[in-house]
Amino acid sequence: MYNIQFPVLQQNEDDTWYDTRGNIVFTCSKGLVGVGLDRPEWEQIRDMQSGETYEHIITKSELYNGDKVIYHAPFQKCDRVEDYKRVGRFFEEKFK
Repeated sequence: MYNIQFPVLQQNEDDTWYDTRGNIVFTCSKGLVGVGLDRPEWEQIRDMQSGETYEHIITKSELYNGDKVIYHAPFQKCDRVEDYKRVGRFFEEKFK
């Protein structure tokens, strides 16, 4: 159902990247304006290697303006379909 009924969600998730601590480093989602880096800045750091970090000062949020966030490479996307399959297997095993 996810693959058929939620194309916008799929587009957003296909271009949302997380650091090793679960922080959103970049997203194209229009619902998350100000979250993570802008695309030009993201393009500069996206290939950072494991163990490298990037410090970013938040400027596009009234609530967090001036706060510092440190992103920890490598960066990866989530796979909602695989996550749903894994959860399904867990509950099938748990409740038979």
